[in-house]
Amino acid sequence: MSSIPDRGSIPVVAPTPTPFTANDDPDYDLLAGNIEKWMQTGLSGFVVGSYGGEEFHLSSKEKISCVEVVAQAHKGKRFVIAGIDTPSPTTALSQAEEYTRVGADMVRVRIPDIPGDKSNRGVVEYFDQVVSESPVPVIVIHQPKQAMSVNASPEEILAVTSMDNVYAYIMSLNFRWECRIPSFIHESTQLWTCNGTLLFPGAMIGAEGACLFFANWAPDLCRRVISLVKEGSYSEAR
Repeated sequence: MSSIPDRGSIPVVAPTPTPFTANDDPDYDLLAGNIEKWMQTGLSGFVVGSYGGEEFHLSSKEKISCVEVVAQAHKGKRFVIAGIDTPSPTTALSQAEEYTRVGADMVRVRIPDIPGDKSNRGVVEYFDQVVSESPVPVIVIHQPKQAMSVNASPEEILAVTSMDNVYAYIMSLNFRWECRIPSFIHESTQLWTCNGTLLFPGAMIGAEGACLFFANWAPDLCRRVISLVKEGSYSEAR
């Protein structure tokens, strides 16, 4: 049984880099060894198959194998979030089922860029299907392909984060826009900040957790910054 933190904690997770052999194959032994090293830190969990770069060089089968290797390596003491990035809810659900089968505890689903009028229910309908049928909790990430773009309205984000099976919402790099969003996040869903630069600013607008690459080096420091902000110790957090 994996260790999924309760919603009142400060989860700090990181995208897990995929190591490769000299032949450009995933190095599963090295991946498992890296997980064992991260187990000695305060990292809460691992995000596998995230939208970071190397996943474009992995086949679907290799992505599933990476999730399985990480799930086995942490021995139930952490949790695994499998990344999903597809505009098709049917494909997203198929991937969620495959990842869950090999040990994923949650799935991180990217808000799709649905063309047309942003006031329509495209995003809500997408997540209504994915969230209601996903075998594990869903973490919603707002990560437009262009950093300052927006793929959902505040009202859509409220509707999505109000769904029962949503665990957290990860903000985008568009901090000026995201500053409006905490008041639209349903109280049952955590707000997570998205990178090291926005760790302190994100905490200042209410982030209760973080998903950032910097946590591969300093997860305890990341958690400390958020904790200090929650305590009102802003100068120390800075």
